[in-house]
Amino acid sequence: MKLSNLKINDRKTANLLAWLCALTYLGSYLTRVNFGAVTVEIINSMGWEKSAISAVTTALFITYGSGQLISGKLCDKYDPHKLSSAGLAISIIMNMMIPFCKSIPFMTAIWAVNGFAQAMMWPPIVKILATHCHTADYQRASILVSWGSTAGTVAVYLISPICIEFAGWQMVFYICAGITLLILVLWQVCFPQIMKRAEQVEAAEQSAGAPAATVQPTTERMPRLLYFILIPILLESIVLGALRDSITQWLPSFVSESFNMGESISVLSGVIIPILTAIVYPISLKLYHKFFTNELSYAAVLYVFSTISAITLFFISDKSPIISVALLSLVCATTHGINFLIIVLSPKRFAKFGNVGLISGLLNSFVYVGSSVSIYGIARVAESSGWKVTIAVWAGITLLGILLCASASRGWNKVFNNKKK
Repeated sequence: MKLSNLKINDRKTANLLAWLCALTYLGSYLTRVNFGAVTVEIINSMGWEKSAISAVTTALFITYGSGQLISGKLCDKYDPHKLSSAGLAISIIMNMMIPFCKSIPFMTAIWAVNGFAQAMMWPPIVKILATHCHTADYQRASILVSWGSTAGTVAVYLISPICIEFAGWQMVFYICAGITLLILVLWQVCFPQIMKRAEQVEAAEQSAGAPAATVQPTTERMPRLLYFILIPILLESIVLGALRDSITQWLPSFVSESFNMGESISVLSGVIIPILTAIVYPISLKLYHKFFTNELSYAAVLYVFSTISAITLFFISDKSPIISVALLSLVCATTHGINFLIIVLSPKRFAKFGNVGLISGLLNSFVYVGSSVSIYGIARVAESSGWKVTIAVWAGITLLGILLCASASRGWNKVFNNKKK
């Protein structure tokens, strides 16, 4: 029996694997979003320009997005556990080196390497869960892993002010690297034990006459139609990244500048929005099970809610900060629901084609293309034309999302026979 093809029938073992993957992904976020949390402090302490320091973040976006493609392809051919372990180890080292960077080029190079290391996390985790978990367990595990990213983000934004106050911004990277090192040790020790437990459970079930849980690799080829369907889906991924991350990035600035509120409003993007998105994930999955069998048609419906919210905000954006924040948060929450459907759930559909990792990495890389372009682009629009036009741009992006999802949903149904895989 090849352990790499083992399907876990035992719910407790599947849950253990899910929690371990979630913890590992938490470590990934600890060592990635920490730079954004201390960027202002780095600028103030080092005396660098904002435009110069933005090169560091841009470098991570580029290497993270492009690295998803390479990582996705590699984890379909090689051990995804070893690949993710290597990525986490490299990320820890890069985080330990950041405090010693005394120039923008050096810091940019280090963070670019970290971006590529971070890209070695998501596709392998999706590959591991899709390979070893049945559909229901995979979906539950996906929520836990998504919560791991939320917990990592919130932890960074809660830890950072304390570290800056008492030890300086450098301590944020040391602490995040230290915690992630412990997580890496657990990942290395516990994953083989979980798989060994799964093997023992299967052996016991087989001795009792149950069918084998091991699934042999498939050689089924992707239908030609699916290649054409992937085109609007990939374009939708760009739209998703553009909408999701530009709102997350610029919501505090919109509220602060439109209603003369202080910089403390940044807690919205650092803590409140991640918590809100964590609530969205299980709700999205529950509604999906109850009303839908097609991720793309469901995503189109969520984009409709985003469009309504954005258009409403366009007409009342100067009336109330509470209503404005609520409407933009609703847009942001629906985009995270769409992200869960397209980036997290849909790759499992490709398990029978043997390219879960590649599809996962491909979709995620296109999301970050949208993120990279929009964060800069929205800033330019806001500076040159104001927030009213910016909101109109967001509304236009949501409309484009509806069109792209709707155009691909019928073909998606045809390929997958309108059944949940």
